[in-house]
Amino acid sequence: MNELSSVFTEAQRSIHSHNKLHQKLFQLRGKRFLSDESFFDGVFNVLRYALIVWERQAAVDRVIDFTARLAAQFVDPFDAVSYLLTKLLPLTESAEKAVRYRSTQLIGRLLDSMDTEGQLDDELWQRLQSTVLARGRDKMSAVRGLAVGAMERLQDPTNPHCPVMATYIQLAETDSSPEVRKAVLEHIAIQSLVAKECVISRTRDTSEAVRKLAFQTLGQQVTNIKSYTISERVQLLQDGLSDRSEYVRKSCRDSLLHTWMSGIQYDACELLDRLDVENSSDVCRLVINEYFKSSQPAFVVAQFEQLGIVEEREEVPGCNIAVKPSELTSPLVMYWRCLCQHLTELQGEELLDRVLPDASVVCQFVSSFVDEHLTSDILRMPELALTVEFTLKQLLVITSLCDLSDAVGRRSFHELLRSLLLNTSLPLGVIDTVAEQMLKLNNEQDCTEEMISIISEIEMPLDSDSHDSQTISLSHSLSHDDPLTTLRCLTVACEFIKRMKPASLSASLRSLHVLLVLPAVQNEDPVIRTQAITALGLLAMCDVTLANQHIVLFLQAAQLDDECVQIAALCGLFDLILIFGFDRLLEHPKQTERKKEGEELSDAEMSGADASGSAAGGEGEEEGQNTTEAILSIMSALLDNDSPDVRTLCAEGVAKLLLTGRLVSKRLLSHLVLLWYNPTSEELTRLTGCLGTFLPMFAFASRKNQECVGEVVVPVIKVLLECPAMSPLVAVDVNNVAQFLTHLTNSEYLQRGKEEVTETRGSVHGAVAVAACKEALTGSSDETRCWLKLLNMLYVPPTDKEAVETLVGLCNELRQCVDDNQTMKMLTKFSSSLSTAVTCESSETPDMPVDSPVVVIETSSSGIDVSETKERNQKSMKTKRKTPAKESQLQSFFECDDDIGSWGSSSEN
Repeated sequence: MNELSSVFTEAQRSIHSHNKLHQKLFQLRGKRFLSDESFFDGVFNVLRYALIVWERQAAVDRVIDFTARLAAQFVDPFDAVSYLLTKLLPLTESAEKAVRYRSTQLIGRLLDSMDTEGQLDDELWQRLQSTVLARGRDKMSAVRGLAVGAMERLQDPTNPHCPVMATYIQLAETDSSPEVRKAVLEHIAIQSLVAKECVISRTRDTSEAVRKLAFQTLGQQVTNIKSYTISERVQLLQDGLSDRSEYVRKSCRDSLLHTWMSGIQYDACELLDRLDVENSSDVCRLVINEYFKSSQPAFVVAQFEQLGIVEEREEVPGCNIAVKPSELTSPLVMYWRCLCQHLTELQGEELLDRVLPDASVVCQFVSSFVDEHLTSDILRMPELALTVEFTLKQLLVITSLCDLSDAVGRRSFHELLRSLLLNTSLPLGVIDTVAEQMLKLNNEQDCTEEMISIISEIEMPLDSDSHDSQTISLSHSLSHDDPLTTLRCLTVACEFIKRMKPASLSASLRSLHVLLVLPAVQNEDPVIRTQAITALGLLAMCDVTLANQHIVLFLQAAQLDDECVQIAALCGLFDLILIFGFDRLLEHPKQTERKKEGEELSDAEMSGADASGSAAGGEGEEEGQNTTEAILSIMSALLDNDSPDVRTLCAEGVAKLLLTGRLVSKRLLSHLVLLWYNPTSEELTRLTGCLGTFLPMFAFASRKNQECVGEVVVPVIKVLLECPAMSPLVAVDVNNVAQFLTHLTNSEYLQRGKEEVTETRGSVHGAVAVAACKEALTGSSDETRCWLKLLNMLYVPPTDKEAVETLVGLCNELRQCVDDNQTMKMLTKFSSSLSTAVTCESSETPDMPVDSPVVVIETSSSGIDVSETKERNQKSMKTKRKTPAKESQLQSFFECDDDIGSWGSSSEN
C-alpha cells in the first residue's frame, strides 16, 4: 500500500510522468497483488483521499486523470472501468459536496477514457444513467456542471425521447449558473431540431461567455447554412454582429459567418440570396460590411466586376451599366450599394470609378427601371411591389454616391427625384428616401418651396406646356377628395418636415397646416388620420402656440381612436412634452399673448396689462391643472392597454419624461415597476429592455430621483400583497421585487459629481423602513413577515437619528403584536441592527451631554441570543462607505394630488 501511495503522490506532481508511472503500477500489480480486483481495491483506497477535496486543485485533477487512464488499460479479462464505476455510484449520493463533486468528476473521466467501441452491462448502464441524471439536479452548480460532462457518452441524439437530451435542454434553458449552461453547450450533440433550437436560444443568453460559446458550437457542429431557416439565419447574424460584447461579435464573425462563407466559396451575393434581403436590409448591410472589412478592396472590386453589372468604357475612363433593369435582383443591388458606400468611406476614388458610373448614366438607368416596373400590373402583386420598392430605394442611394459636383449630373438627379414624387404610381415607402436625397441637394428654404410645389401638383396636375409659366398657389389646389392623393400629399409633407426640422413655421407651412393637415385629421380613413396626426405633431413642434391649440386633440386621439392613430398621437404628445414642457404647453392662450405683447410694451403699459389679465391668468392655471390631471389619467390607463404596441410606446414615453425631469409622478413610476414584473410583459422584449435600462438609470441619477423611487417601494409591495387571485401579479415573487427596489434606493450607487455634498436630509432607506414598519403594524401575520423581510434588507445609517428613533418605537409596538417565533427572529434581527446604529452614533459623538436622551431597545422575549447578529452588523457597518447624497436645487412644479404626482417645468434638464 505504501508503494501505491508513493506512485499516486508522484502522479499528482506532473502529467509527463504518468506513462512511466503506469508501467510501474503494472509491475507492482504482478508482484504484490493476487488479482486485478485486489489491485484496484488498493487503488481505490488510495484514491479516497483525493475524493474529499472540494477546492479546485491541479494536483487532484492530475490524480483523477491518472486513475481514469489507468483503468482504461484494463479491459480484458477484467473490466476496471465497470469495477470503479460500481464503487463510485453510491458515493455520488453522499451528503458531503466534495465527495459528490469528485466522484462525479471521476465518473466523467472514466467514461471519456473508454474506447468508442467500449461496452457496459445493461444494469450498470441504467444505474449510471439514473445517477448522473440525479447529479444534474444537484444543489451545487459545480456538481451539475460535471454531471453534464458525464452525460455526454450517455446521450442518444437520434432518440426523441432520450432523457439525457431532455435534461441537457432543461439545464440550458433554466439553470441559474452560467457555467452549467456553458457545459451543456460544450457537450450536447446537435443532431436534432430541438437541440439546434436550444443552442440558438443560448445566443441570446444573459451571460457573455454563454453567448460566445453558443456561436462557436453552431459554427463547429452545424456548418451548412441550409440547415437553418431564413429567420434563424437573420436572427443569428443580427444578435451576434450587433452584440454589446466585442468577444461575442468576434465569435459570431469568425466562427459562424466564416463557416457559412466558406461553405458557399465566399460568394457574398449568394449569402445575401440566402437571407431575407428585402425585410432585413439592416442586417444584410451589417453582414456585407463585416465581409468587406476582412477583405482587400481590390479583391472585392474584382469579384464585383465578375458579376457583370458594370462594364468598362473603351474611349474614356469610367464604366457603364451593363445589365438591363429587369435583370437587377435585390441581392445584387444591395451588394452594389454596400460596395459603393464602403469604397466611399475608404476614399478609394479609382476603385469607385470602376463600379459606379456617372450620375447622369445612373439617373437614366433609374428612369428606365421606373418606366418598366412602376406599372399597375406589377404593383397589384404584393411580392413584386415590395421588390420594386426595395430595389428603387437602393438605386437612389447608389445615385447619391455619384460625383454630384457636376452640374449636369446634379440637375439630372434633381429632375429624377422630382419626377418620382409626382409619379402617382410611386410606392409610399420610397418617399422617405426621395425626401432624404432631395435635402442633400437643396437648402431648407428651397426644400420647403419644392415640397409645397410638389404637393400642389399632386393635388392639381399641370400641363407640361404651362409648367414653366403657371404659378402654383397652395390655397387653390388642396381641394382633391381622392383618399390616395390625400395620403400621398400627407406622406410627402411628413417626410420633408421630419428631415428639415424647421425652427419656426413659415407662411407656407401654416397654409399647409390649415388646408391639408386639419381637414385630413377629420377623415374617415384611419390611415389618413394617422398620417395627419403625425404631420400635425411635426408642425406643432415648431410652434408652441400651435401645440397649445391642439394638445386636447392629441389627448382625444390617444385615448379614443384606432390603434394606429393612438400610436401616432402618443408619439406627438410625448415629443411636445419633451420639447416645451408642461408649463409652456398647458399655458393659457391669453397668457401667451400677454407675454408676446409684454416684450413690446413700456413699464406703464405693462402694469395696466397685468391688471387686466389677472383673471385670464387664474383661469389659465385652473385649466392647465385640469389638463395635467387628465394627461396623467390617460397615461396610467394606456399603460394597461390591451395592445402591446400602445402599452410599450406609453411606457417608453413615460420613462423618457421621468428621466428628463419633465414628469414627477409616484403613481406612474410604481406602474412602470409593476409593468416590468408583470408576467404578461415577459414576451415583450422591447418593453422589458426599456424598463430594465430605465429604472437603474433613473434611480441612480440623483438623490431626488432616488427619493421618488423610495416613495413607491411600499405602494408597489402593497399592490403585490393585496392583488386578487385572478391577477397575473400573483405569480410575482415579492421578495425579489423588494430586493430590487432596495438596490435602487441604495445611496452607494448614486452618481457623484466632482464635489461631494454633505447630507442634510434623512436617508432613503430610513424613510422606506418607517413606512414599512407602519404597514407591518396593520397587516396580517403573513404580510408582517413580508414587511420584516424588507426591513432586514434595508440599511438605516446611524446619521439618520430621526428615522432610527422612530423605528425603535415602532419595533417596540410591533413586538407586542408578534406571536410566532419566525417573525420574532426577523424582528429581533432588525432591532439589533438599530441597536448597532445607536451604538455607532454614540461612539462617534463622545462629547454627548449627560442629560441627552438615550434610546432603549427592549430585549427579545423569545430568548434568542442576538450578540452574534449584533457583532456581524457592527462589522458590516464599519465597512460601509458613508455616501452623503447631493442636494439638488428645488424647481417649480404644477401641484397635483399626492397620488397623481406633479409635472416638471420646462426649465428642467
